[in-house]
Amino acid sequence: MRDYRCAPRTLLVTFFTLLAPLGWAQPPSTVLTLQEAMGSNTERDHDVVVAAVELESAERDAARVAADPFALRLPRLQAEGALATARDALVAAKRRAQAQTQNAFYEALEADDALRLAVRALALAQTTLEATEIRFEAGAVMALDIERARNGLRAAERSLAAAQTRRTLAYSDLAGRLGVDPQTLSLREPTDDAPIPTLDAALARLRDNTEVRRAEQAVLEARVSLEGVDNAFSARVEVESAEAAYSSAQDRLEELRRSLALSVSAEHMAVLALHDALRAAEQSYATEKEALEVQRARFEAGSVSRLELAQTALDTATSATEVRAARYALGRAVLALEGALQGEGVAVPSSSNPPRSALLGSVLSQQAPVHRAPLGKLIEPHAEREVDRRAPGERRPLEHPKPS
Repeated sequence: MRDYRCAPRTLLVTFFTLLAPLGWAQPPSTVLTLQEAMGSNTERDHDVVVAAVELESAERDAARVAADPFALRLPRLQAEGALATARDALVAAKRRAQAQTQNAFYEALEADDALRLAVRALALAQTTLEATEIRFEAGAVMALDIERARNGLRAAERSLAAAQTRRTLAYSDLAGRLGVDPQTLSLREPTDDAPIPTLDAALARLRDNTEVRRAEQAVLEARVSLEGVDNAFSARVEVESAEAAYSSAQDRLEELRRSLALSVSAEHMAVLALHDALRAAEQSYATEKEALEVQRARFEAGSVSRLELAQTALDTATSATEVRAARYALGRAVLALEGALQGEGVAVPSSSNPPRSALLGSVLSQQAPVHRAPLGKLIEPHAEREVDRRAPGERRPLEHPKPS
């Protein structure tokens, strides 16, 4: 007969030994929040450094053109447009760097959660095997049940090894971006939800979108070019070519406004769906916590076994992990929406290990109630466009666009 009196002590030793890779064995020297991590990586990113150098070059070119007293209006506009483009490129590079850091931060936190669950699952598998062996010696179960319990233990050990590897890789990736030692890095979990703008507020911000401003600059340059050839000394073919370029630039601007409005509406719907998923996950977690309290009371009364209590505790921990995963998914989606609003949208990768809840897996297919404005009113343009319909050879003065 095996002596199982030392089993709880063995489980405790194993439990705290496995928790050492999580950094719980000694206090870490570097504790970072999400905002601190995103801020510290912005200036280190290679794309940000390159964009800053290109901005300096564009500033020198614009200053040289502005200092030339003989520079024409069109070259001045082109230099100003190149400078604005370089500034937007720097902002976009910083935003991409922040998105990558945010995703690496969330990946590290999710790896921590996966390792905690793997430790709990391993302890539960060990307890299950020991209980099965005791019941087998008492003649209550068959040898096949012992083999199944052993298989469960081996599977839990493999899951723990995979979780440890995932955590090591995630922390190494994040530490490499931040320039710190991964062994001393510890993360503070965000507890606040990312702010979500209303659909009307989001659509209103498209007036300052980088791509919209660039298209408006192209319309202005095309109008200036048309003004330069629309005179008695210009050939008819040259005038018609400039008119076609101006009309095409206007059409591209209108189409861009429509497509961006549709894209932002879809991004906003996804954010609302993920917000609803987070609320649902929080409700499920509250239910699991109540079930755990009930199970503890039943265990103290002798109605359930220690194994059943451990299983309920594991279910509650899994539910808490799904709440955090839903919060991280919402943060990713809000940042993606911010990128779509500012222009040159940020491609934010999703979690490589989504929660087991089917709710989060199908969240994008949910139809969240979103107020939709008529498509023609999604973005109020800076000025009403008037398409030139003159017959060949007909002349009329050109009106300058209204200022933004």
